[in-house]
Amino acid sequence: MTAIERDAAEVDANLIAQQTKRLGGHAQALSAAALQLCRTAREMRAEIATQVRLSPFRRSARLARGGSREPITETLRRLCPFCSGEAVKEAGQRSVVNGTLKSLYRCQVCDVPFLWVRPIVESPRP
Repeated sequence: MTAIERDAAEVDANLIAQQTKRLGGHAQALSAAALQLCRTAREMRAEIATQVRLSPFRRSARLARGGSREPITETLRRLCPFCSGEAVKEAGQRSVVNGTLKSLYRCQVCDVPFLWVRPIVESPRP
C-alpha cells in the first residue's frame, strides 16, 4: 500500500468515525426525547383518569349501562325481575349448572339482562 492510499484510508476512517459519533449523539437525543414523551403521556393519562373519576356524569353513565350489578340476577319466572315486564328477549347465552338450565334474557322495556333459571327435566304434575 502506498503512502497516498494509506492517507486516503486514514481520511476515510476519520470521516466514518466522525459520522458515527454524530449519529450516536443524534440517536441519544432522540432516545431522550422519546422518554420525555412517554413520561408526558403517562402523566396525561393519569390526569384524564382523575378527571373522569371526578366527573358528576360518570355515575349516571354507569347506571345507564346497567350499573355494577354482579352477578346477573336470576329468576324462576320468564318476567323481568326489575320491572316485571313480559317483553323479554333471549340474549342467546345458555348454560347448564347442577341440573338447571340458565338462559340469558334481556328486558325490552328497561334493557337489563337477567338469567331465567329452570330445571332441565320438569317434574311430572299430579
